[in-house]
Amino acid sequence: MEDKNEGKKILILCVDRDNDIGRITGENTPIIGKERNLKVAVKFAVNSPEDSDVNAIFAAIGVYNKLRAEGINCEVATIAGSPEGGLKADMKILEELEEVINHFSASGVILVSDGAADEAVIPIIQSKLPIISVKRILIQQERSVEETYIVIARYLRKIVEEPQYARIFLGIPGAIFLLLAILSISGYAQYTMIGALIIIGSAFTIRGFSIDKVIMQWWKSSPIIFFSGLMTSITIIVSLYEGARRVLSELSIEPAIITNIPKMIGLFLIQSMDIFLIGIGILIVGRMIDKYLGEKRKIWHDFVGLVFLITVRPLLQNIALLFTVAEFNQQILIYSIITTAGINSSLIVIFTLIDKIRERRARREEKSEERS
Repeated sequence: MEDKNEGKKILILCVDRDNDIGRITGENTPIIGKERNLKVAVKFAVNSPEDSDVNAIFAAIGVYNKLRAEGINCEVATIAGSPEGGLKADMKILEELEEVINHFSASGVILVSDGAADEAVIPIIQSKLPIISVKRILIQQERSVEETYIVIARYLRKIVEEPQYARIFLGIPGAIFLLLAILSISGYAQYTMIGALIIIGSAFTIRGFSIDKVIMQWWKSSPIIFFSGLMTSITIIVSLYEGARRVLSELSIEPAIITNIPKMIGLFLIQSMDIFLIGIGILIVGRMIDKYLGEKRKIWHDFVGLVFLITVRPLLQNIALLFTVAEFNQQILIYSIITTAGINSSLIVIFTLIDKIRERRARREEKSEERS
């Protein structure tokens, strides 16, 4: 056995990443050698018998005794990190590991660990020495409980530090609490539930339909499109509100019209139509300005859309009258349809022909340049 293991130098290493050993016993790390580790382990056990790090130190001493009995040249050491964790703890562990290696130039390491937190230092150890084996020391339920705490801590850290999680798990509750406080101070505490539901519903709708991403894409592509789209959204919401208000007002005066669906649609159109068309017009004008400033082609598409809004208004008005007035003349509606379709179709044909002529002229110029 001695011949077989001649030249091997094994380091049995116990790691306490949060430095409970130093905090409880007052001893400085690294702790090198069997006798000193045994002394510190006893002191640690007396002061904090429930700590699993005590078992890890005793287990490391047990591995040391076993390897010594087999004739293997080995040493036992305990190193510690910092209660703050993170980079500071890892840097301290690296410094203490280098100190141990300078004292005992091992060819490999047996890591004795009491849980997942200490095993996080494996890459640090591997950067200095190869790990031969990892011995896990488990108290009843200790590993699963510690891993659960670690997972919870990681998720809590994500919630606090990463914006995409912070907006949902901190932003929404924060907005709700702020609203509740404002309503309570203002004397409208009875509306707190409604306010909270509005905030939660708005947040879920925005995230569910990726409205925030669409808005950011609009802003990145063109601020003009962004602001015109925002104004369009506001005017559409106002138009829907006005239309619904008109229908509810008529229902309060004449409840019987609830069975007359066409009349309610007509009333809704009459009240909301103009605001709605203005909102769409703002968006189209914004697109036209953006295309003009960006020297983009096909501006006439938006021009035809603007003309369509102007010509479709009389058509929508006549449709609303058809639904609300019993003796409405249908010939007026037919005339509106023909006029709207004729004007817009003519514009589309004219601009398409102009594009065709320009394309042919451009081809001819290219051919003439190639010949020359």
